[in-house]
Amino acid sequence: MIYKTPGVYVEEIPTFPPSVAQVETAIPAFIGYTEKAEDADGTAIATFPYVKRIKSILEYERFFGKANSQPMTVNLDADGLPDTVTIDPAAVSKYRMYYALRLFYANGGGPCYIISTGLINKTAESVAKADLIDKGLAALKKLDEPTLILFPDATGIDGPDEATQKADYHDVLKAALAQCAALGDRFLVCDLYDGLSIDGAAITTFRNGIGNNFLKYGAAYHPWLNTSLPYYFENKSIVFSSASATMDNKNLADILAHRTAKEAKELAEPLNTDVQAEADLATAVAGARKVADAAVEATTAIKEAPGSNGAAADTALADANQALTDIQDPAATLAKIKSASASALAAIDAAIAAAAFSPAVMNNILNNFFTNEFESRLATLLGGQRITMPPSPAVAGIYAMVDRTRGVWKAPANVSLNAVAGPAVKITDKDQESLNVDTTGKSVNAIRSFAGRGTMVWGARTLAGNDNEWRYVNVRRFFNMAEESIKKATEPFVFEPNDANTWVRVRAMIENFLVVQWRAGALAGATPEEAFYVQVGLGTTMTALDILEGRMNVEIGMAVVRPAEFIILKFSHKMAVS
Repeated sequence: MIYKTPGVYVEEIPTFPPSVAQVETAIPAFIGYTEKAEDADGTAIATFPYVKRIKSILEYERFFGKANSQPMTVNLDADGLPDTVTIDPAAVSKYRMYYALRLFYANGGGPCYIISTGLINKTAESVAKADLIDKGLAALKKLDEPTLILFPDATGIDGPDEATQKADYHDVLKAALAQCAALGDRFLVCDLYDGLSIDGAAITTFRNGIGNNFLKYGAAYHPWLNTSLPYYFENKSIVFSSASATMDNKNLADILAHRTAKEAKELAEPLNTDVQAEADLATAVAGARKVADAAVEATTAIKEAPGSNGAAADTALADANQALTDIQDPAATLAKIKSASASALAAIDAAIAAAAFSPAVMNNILNNFFTNEFESRLATLLGGQRITMPPSPAVAGIYAMVDRTRGVWKAPANVSLNAVAGPAVKITDKDQESLNVDTTGKSVNAIRSFAGRGTMVWGARTLAGNDNEWRYVNVRRFFNMAEESIKKATEPFVFEPNDANTWVRVRAMIENFLVVQWRAGALAGATPEEAFYVQVGLGTTMTALDILEGRMNVEIGMAVVRPAEFIILKFSHKMAVS
């Protein structure tokens, strides 16, 4: 500062170096298809990819909807009641984004990014490689915060045959690894395409397909998981099948879909208009009586409602109730129901119809219908169907939980999974030998089930399993965090004088950050000097030519803790000494 006017001037002398703020370490980006895409105002998005940061599954449902409705077949027993449920494996949806988010949050997930590459096709499902790479990864490249990459839908990728599908799937993974290496601040969590098999062919196919480049930036987990998450379904996608009576599946589904009964007509004549019996009419009607319980209670409730023609309504509705409760001869009864229902509807004027929506009436209807044996069995059976999922979303949740409770330096292994019934296939010690250690170095982390301990993540290796520097997931991810944090903290020094004053400030800033990490347990060593070093200066990391060309070289070494992957207990006999 130049002083020209006499007076007293105050100068503040900076004595402390700036600090390094640790960046987030477990912010996944989920790339795939969504049921819908809306902005904060509820306006539908027309252009994709659409990127949104969310913090909960409720936010996901608000902006992106849920999953594709899962078709299921309900098999009825001889009494016309739901007995078993069948799901065609070929009909299981390729779109797993919604389930992936539920699994992620069930295992401790936090903030994440959703990159919607398009809307799900509810009639002809399609997962295109070009969408995942050209839209998804291209959009992700522009984002700075995400640190993990996942593709929930990629295992359902399109292709004329299975070999092409596998090749395209691995191309997506290789493109993600290339982005991780180029940016240096993110990590790929991937699955095996053949997640329901532990034979050598499935593992070999993955190792051949993933290539040899940038393997230290990714980790693979196997096998897939039998989760406790129920399929998302709508009533219209449920088909009913019975050996004793072939029923109109669509109409019966419609009855269930309208169980709140918005109109008196739907309450008074559901059997006449919605149930058809083709093989055995008597058995069909007997089975449908379970559904008719709602109509009986509803018409009784409506009779209590006020209206301008109450006397006529009483008589007509009594006839309708009698028709519903006195089913003896199926053919004659159906005709009687139709006649009585028509009379009942004629008697019910607008006032009575409006009164049907009163809380007392609707509560009566819903209470009866949800305690109905047919509906009760159906809800139990459909809710008991659980989806099988690739493990990467659950593992990403484990990453977030471990980072939050322990630190990014802790290996995300020997941790139990939530919302998981068990691995889809059991892995033994012998099976894991070939997964964990291979001559190619492409380690695959096992997810195993242990008696009394649950389902555990039982591996912590990157795909570079033979690389002593980058073998472990926590080491790679800690370096990602440290490099990105120090890089951002050093940016204010760009164009500062390249002299000893700047060097001291930069070194002190980085050393302070690493001391904090050492105290947290991330770095091995009895003293900070044993845990890390930071070097910068002329004659140490720079030459006079470096300074002339504007370069300031800073060298940082860190002794990041490695996990105790193999604990060997050695026992021997000791001779008695007395």
